[in-house]
Amino acid sequence: MKRDKNFKISVSCEINGKSIPYPVYYPDPHDNECVSAGDTFYHITYKGNTKTFLVPTGLRYDGASIPRPLWVTIGQPFNPDFIRAAFIHDKWYKELIKTVSRAYADEVFYHILLADGVTRFRAYKMYLAVSTFGRFCWDQK
Repeated sequence: MKRDKNFKISVSCEINGKSIPYPVYYPDPHDNECVSAGDTFYHITYKGNTKTFLVPTGLRYDGASIPRPLWVTIGQPFNPDFIRAAFIHDKWYKELIKTVSRAYADEVFYHILLADGVTRFRAYKMYLAVSTFGRFCWDQK
């Protein structure tokens, strides 16, 4: 996937009316998930279209879906380099009533990775993984 030179993406988060750089979670000591610490709004502007959604307090999240053997080359599930992209992507994949297409979710995932400083090579590998294997999760809903 090529990055469009005219492409602009903006992702912002806010909690209690204050802008925050990343989602706020605390670990659940009983499993490998984290729980959202407060109502968080995400505002995503992509290709001139803004989508806003709420992540409620208490939402459980298991991080990026990266198989353990790939943690060495890609990174661990809660790596701050891609936590926003993975969270937003997973949120769209888990919706019972889809608000975006799978292709849109995968494309936005890729561009948020780039916007958050992930190298183009690494972002492309992650994009290929979600676009190739994500259909199994998408089709379950």
